Amino acid sequence: VIAQAEQSPEGGRERPASVERRAEEAEQAGDFAEAVRLRFHAGLLRLDARGLIEYRPSLGTAAVARRLHSPEFDRLAIRFDEIVYGGRAATAADAEASRNGWAAVAKAAA
Repeated sequence: VIAQAEQSPEGGRERPASVERRAEEAEQAGDFAEAVRLRFHAGLLRLDARGLIEYRPSLGTAAVARRLHSPEFDRLAIRFDEIVYGGRAATAADAEASRNGWAAVAKAAA
């Protein structure tokens, strides 16, 4: 259940900034896999807010990649899938790459 403070006023979805804050907390606590997962979620929510994708929990990385045509997103998606679905252990470098990669995706999408 999404806490009321983290809900967006429109539609009850989590706010990207709240999810990003949790990603930062996870990274600081050394939970790099959770940081990557949360940062990816925040990034998708931001893309949705800009009208670039239509976010839904079942949205796959391949569908987003086809929509964006972004090499930077493709790199993020591969890393995300390896860690979240493939069971690869995440490192501090993965969390940093996620943070920097989403910044690049946002800049390119502007």
